[in-house]
Amino acid sequence: MEKEMSVKTFVYLIVIFGLIGLFIYLSYLNQAPLPLHFMFSKDITAPVWSVIFITFLIGFLIAAIWLFIRSSSWRFTKRKIEKGIQRERGVEELYYRGLEALAKEQHDQAWQYFQQVLRKDSKHLGALLRAGETLRAKKNYREAIGYHLRARTLAGDSPEVINSLAEDYAAAGNFKEATSLYQTLLSLTPEDSLSIYRNLRQLSIEQSNWTEASQWHQKIIKLVSKDEEEAERNAGHGLRYQQGLQQMDKGELKEAESIFQKLIKSDKGFASAYVKLGEVFISRGDEEEGVKAWLEGYQTTGQLIFLNKIEDYYLSHDAPNRAIEAYRRAISTARDELVTRYMLGRLYYRLEMIDKALDEFLGLEKAVSYSPTLEYFIAKCYQKRDEDKKAADIFKKIIKHCDPLKLIYQCFSCGARYASWQDRCSHCRSWSTIHVDLRGELTPEEMVDFVSSPVFTPPSEKETKKGS
Repeated sequence: MEKEMSVKTFVYLIVIFGLIGLFIYLSYLNQAPLPLHFMFSKDITAPVWSVIFITFLIGFLIAAIWLFIRSSSWRFTKRKIEKGIQRERGVEELYYRGLEALAKEQHDQAWQYFQQVLRKDSKHLGALLRAGETLRAKKNYREAIGYHLRARTLAGDSPEVINSLAEDYAAAGNFKEATSLYQTLLSLTPEDSLSIYRNLRQLSIEQSNWTEASQWHQKIIKLVSKDEEEAERNAGHGLRYQQGLQQMDKGELKEAESIFQKLIKSDKGFASAYVKLGEVFISRGDEEEGVKAWLEGYQTTGQLIFLNKIEDYYLSHDAPNRAIEAYRRAISTARDELVTRYMLGRLYYRLEMIDKALDEFLGLEKAVSYSPTLEYFIAKCYQKRDEDKKAADIFKKIIKHCDPLKLIYQCFSCGARYASWQDRCSHCRSWSTIHVDLRGELTPEEMVDFVSSPVFTPPSEKETKKGS
């Protein structure tokens, strides 16, 4: 390195001395006087070499000044660009940290990052959109809408902005505005019509507008893939079921009957349709047809709600013998005789027909492995017959306490549990998936071999994206 510097210095010295020598030589050759005429001063005479030197010096100074100005301007512009790049990098780093926090559902932290971004760049579209999403996640819908409206002033009718606004209004319960925005989005991005139709259907469901939801559903059916056809078909059954309930509420029992009959014809596993069909018949005074519908539902689906409905109906009308008769008919045709006999034993116990209840329970005891609930009923029967020693011996074997007269219902789609039967799960919004849960009480497989039922839940757009 030092050797290279010494060579450069030597070359520079040679050039400088060469120029000095050239200048001396040229000045020696140009000693002749040169008269110079000036407009506002006296004429003077100067050697030719001095005129050449001064002219060269002036040109050199002009060029040097121009190069200095140009170099300074370039350095200033470069520094400005570098500062802008550094600032932009800082903004984007904050933005991506916000995205990471949002993905982890750390909403307070995400909000702080997006606010820092917007303080540095108030027109950062991504930060405006994500800040709005963060506020929506925190259920601050009004401010979320405000941020997304600011984004709309920057991006116009950007599909992403319109979709975010629609989600804000839907979450806030302003379904009319949300519907209008989704329809705008439909005209902007017809290639995304399937997801938009699903969102519109969901809005109609939230408003219990089942007729409109069914109309959107018909558009969806035409667009879904074969893999989604079954789920969407089941969702359509659920929507038709809700229309049947609306007809019942209006007193239009014939219309409701027609809807439920068609549903059963389309899908024999739709237990809720059997339940409501029986209720329609009974509301019209046709008790025999109502009970027949419930028995058919039990024979087809194996769900115990039908036996419960029959039992409660007859007992509320002071006709216990007819309830017992219905149970016996169910046993003769049931695919799961043990479960039906267990329910009959419960009915006998409820009616204080202790001897018959005990006979049923003892018969079941021989057919199944250990069941605390069954043992509890047997012990209670002995107790009511004043056979206290037998009752005490059985009670000692029971390892958990339960309320045997209270049936537990569970959604077989999401696992939610209920104290009473529901036609639709309030957690996963599925229709006809809530069954009596005896799995923890009657342990053998043959007593819990329920018929699997389809899930009647409209697939949401988020679930569809997640699945894909």
